[in-house]
Amino acid sequence: MDSNNTKTRRPDIADFDSASDFLFEMYMHLKKNGGFSLRKRCREVDSFSQAFVSQVLNRQRNITPKNLPFFAELFFLTPQEKERIAEHISSRPRGGGKSLHLLKNWFNPYVMALAEVRGFSADSPTIERMLGGLLNKNSIEKSIDFLFTEGFWKKSLNGQVTLDPSLRSHDQATSSFIVERFHQRALDIAKRGIDTHPSSQRKNLTVLLSVNQEEWTALSQEIELFERRLNELAARPTTDADQLLQVSIHSTPISVSTKKKGS
Repeated sequence: MDSNNTKTRRPDIADFDSASDFLFEMYMHLKKNGGFSLRKRCREVDSFSQAFVSQVLNRQRNITPKNLPFFAELFFLTPQEKERIAEHISSRPRGGGKSLHLLKNWFNPYVMALAEVRGFSADSPTIERMLGGLLNKNSIEKSIDFLFTEGFWKKSLNGQVTLDPSLRSHDQATSSFIVERFHQRALDIAKRGIDTHPSSQRKNLTVLLSVNQEEWTALSQEIELFERRLNELAARPTTDADQLLQVSIHSTPISVSTKKKGS
């Protein structure tokens, strides 16, 4: 079969760190599946030139709130995809936002936190071994360079790598494409842990609860108290940890009532 005639699956925006990369893959998907012509489509939508679109797809220009509607129409984006890109745009660092900037690549927090685990050394073989093969060499070296360059890691006069004290805990409550992607990866790691670690080394609990709004509010408050305690533990300085532990809090609606209260 001619590979040029092979249909491709629509790109999943959750698989991308960059909105430009997602749009490029969407362009390739449309081109392979329906003879999409960028030149013709730009004339049909008639807002920005083909040259400008090409610059965005090649990361030479940025997608902005002003031109996002044009790209949504140009590439037949769904409302959900358009919303995700809008969140991605709003999460770009503006002077501050260093904690969110850390999540530019989802694996940066994992590499960063290893600096407080006994036996750590800021080289890819050591980090790869400590993470048990979770990341490949290229990702590790990319993260090492990022953490030193952006100041998340600092090296003392005796050569010891330390963390920026303000970044030992991270506020991830902000709703954004980048943070959601990080949580998705964290859940993937939790699934991996079930296969790779014995039950004596991990905790797993899933409970299905039927609750009303008042009970859900009370439960949320209890979870928030636990979150604060976890952040206090994460913020404490330590130089004698013997493992890096991921603790994930996850709740999601499974079903909602189709009847109003009292009916």
